[in-house]
Amino acid sequence: MDSYEIAVRRIRENLAPADFVGPRSEELVKSAEAALGLTFSPTYRRFLLEFGAGAFGSQEIYGVLGDNFRSSGVPDGIWFTLLEREQAGLPRHLVIVYDMGDGEWLCLNRSIKDSSDESPITAFQPGFSAEAQSNEVVSENFGSFLLMLTNWELHPQHSPDMNLG
Repeated sequence: MDSYEIAVRRIRENLAPADFVGPRSEELVKSAEAALGLTFSPTYRRFLLEFGAGAFGSQEIYGVLGDNFRSSGVPDGIWFTLLEREQAGLPRHLVIVYDMGDGEWLCLNRSIKDSSDESPITAFQPGFSAEAQSNEVVSENFGSFLLMLTNWELHPQHSPDMNLG
């Protein structure tokens, strides 16, 4: 949670570039979990409850917009995940949280859980077989990932090449 706390502080201190839908209810987050057939990690759940979904500058973070998970749009990560399960064969243990813009998605990977029930953010490339997926770990958990995105937005001169493919 330390990384998550630092990221949230940076978001709140730099409100000018932030555009989030706002807090989502516990009931809505539980509905999203039920729609996906999994539970969220503690830091991603907290993000959904506090921010919902949206952008910090140019960094768009997918989450929960509303309860219509079948007909929505970006940055509704629940709708997008369900859609891509059908269209691209996205594995059921992945939740799309970020679009790289080059066809690659970064996903909360609930097939891996640490002792705190946190899961890593891993890369997924639609169109590649499961065997051809890199499953590259981009961040050890959502809190660290959110901190990485806020760092990139606030200090773009220090941003690494985000092309993971």
